[in-house]
Amino acid sequence: MTVITMSRTELSRLRVMIDLADGRTRVEDAAALMGLQRRQVYRLLDAFRAHGLPGDAGRAAAQAPQPEGAGENFSARTHV
Repeated sequence: MTVITMSRTELSRLRVMIDLADGRTRVEDAAALMGLQRRQVYRLLDAFRAHGLPGDAGRAAAQAPQPEGAGENFSARTHV
């Protein structure tokens, strides 16, 4: 079983996206609920339909990989 950790905001957006995809919510209403523009909601809906979870779920929490040795260079520069 996979466990996905989401903030309350992400969970709220997921519920809105599910309602939107199922036709229970209009794009205008979803935009107002999420505090987004209509165009952003259409982009999220496209990503939701393509990938299942909202396109932004977990994106903010994920860290970009650092180049090898980046941490070493930083510590070498800070320990003068």
